[in-house]
Amino acid sequence: MCRKLSGKLMYLSCFVLVLGMACNVATSDVLVEYDANAGNPQSAADIQNPSEQGWVETGLGAGVTVEGIIDNGMNAWRIVDDTSSLNPQYTWAVAADVFQAMYD
Repeated sequence: MCRKLSGKLMYLSCFVLVLGMACNVATSDVLVEYDANAGNPQSAADIQNPSEQGWVETGLGAGVTVEGIIDNGMNAWRIVDDTSSLNPQYTWAVAADVFQAMYD
């Protein structure tokens, strides 16, 4: 039993090592960011749409609702998708040098 356990731990250790090597971007690097508190909104209607902060909206259409909300005192941006054919999302183009840094 100890032999089987040590073998599993070895595989887990190798996996963690490989995973750690694949994640070379420093934890202090911010690749993308959205701040629902930007501009100090006084109501849900004042919360900025992510597209105002550099995000690109895609897949928005009939049946998709996007709105600022305040949930238990926390500002947020919500996407509600009542369709099965759309894929609403916000994307951010990562600069080539930042993308490469993830693999260096």
